[in-house]
Amino acid sequence: MNKLYTYGCSFTQGMWEFDSTEEGEVEYRGVGCSKVVQYNSKDNWGKKLSKELNFEYVNRGYEGSGVLYALHCMSKDLGDYQEGDVVIIQMSYPERKYSHLNEFKKQHSHLRHTELIDRTPEWIGAERTWKLESTLIRSLFKAFQKIGVRFYYWTTVDLPTQYNLEEFSTSKLIFDDFENYTSWIQDKKELYYDYDMSGKGAEDIHQNEAGHLVQSLIFKRQIK
Repeated sequence: MNKLYTYGCSFTQGMWEFDSTEEGEVEYRGVGCSKVVQYNSKDNWGKKLSKELNFEYVNRGYEGSGVLYALHCMSKDLGDYQEGDVVIIQMSYPERKYSHLNEFKKQHSHLRHTELIDRTPEWIGAERTWKLESTLIRSLFKAFQKIGVRFYYWTTVDLPTQYNLEEFSTSKLIFDDFENYTSWIQDKKELYYDYDMSGKGAEDIHQNEAGHLVQSLIFKRQIK
């Protein structure tokens, strides 16, 4: 059986009941609301998509991580890919520099990520980092082409201009008329994780059950 591999941050990992990396109960605390849920009790978009494709599912999403961490995971999996497998990489927030190569723990604060950019142990300077990330991504994509792996990518926000993925434009997954995830979900409050909870209104742009379903269907239409 072929496999579907997904890489990215919490929007790929799935949060709370959509998170298969944890077990037991967890309390979600949102803006003016909270609830207790069971980890791994519902399917995230990747799991739903794998069932539609009749593929085994391998999810490498990791909350708080960025492209560097996804590249690390993809490199580790390179020897396991088989012809006919599907790989989907989420390009997370560009300022996130957590990876296996440094000693910083994963950062959930965008401000903290930004502060770390110029002190990233691997490469110094955001522009050079983005260029090198792009080079590594393109190298992996070319390797996928040679071994017959179907690959796709989607973006959380617009990528910096230093990324150069135009030659792989047919592999970009979009959200109907929107080029990135946050632009697509911004006005769709009914897809926010905390939409049905009592509080100060929908604020959390992680996907709820409807959001994961819609995202899986949008991607299914584009995967050949």
